[in-house]
Amino acid sequence: MRDDHVLAAVRALAPALRERAADTEARRRVPGSTVEELERAGFFRLLRPRAYGGLAARPDVFYAALDE
Repeated sequence: MRDDHVLAAVRALAPALRERAADTEARRRVPGSTVEELERAGFFRLLRPRAYGGLAARPDVFYAALDE
């Protein structure tokens, strides 16, 4: 998996995440389903070093994914 694939996957998730935003805010916690989707997309691996199974993405890629 490449960091640009992760960014595309997170962008694809954005509409669903926006739909859940009010509920997430009301509950004051991120739903497990959202965490699982972000995990499958590779979001949590973006800044992890390659030596530890991560993607070692550039910070601008991470912040673009975070912004989505």
